[in-house]
Amino acid sequence: MLLLVREVWVVAPLRTIVAEIASASMFIYLSHYMVISLVTKIFGERMPWVGFEIALIVGIIFAHVYDWGDTKVRKMIKLRKFTFGDVKI
Repeated sequence: MLLLVREVWVVAPLRTIVAEIASASMFIYLSHYMVISLVTKIFGERMPWVGFEIALIVGIIFAHVYDWGDTKVRKMIKLRKFTFGDVKI
């Protein structure tokens, strides 16, 4: 139901945590099944809360690694001024 709300007020310390989770949501989604499978194999039983917490951490790490790599590639392309056919980047 947050889609219908224009603004949501969040206290300052919580804002950073919410922003990190929101920006990493795609990576959390893409890695959660792998993390839940690993947690089940390691502990021998399903532990949903442990899997949830580890999936959040892994997703945030993946998002930071992706952002770091994207920044490096964009700088490399900008420095070398790559061209693809007639398209100059």
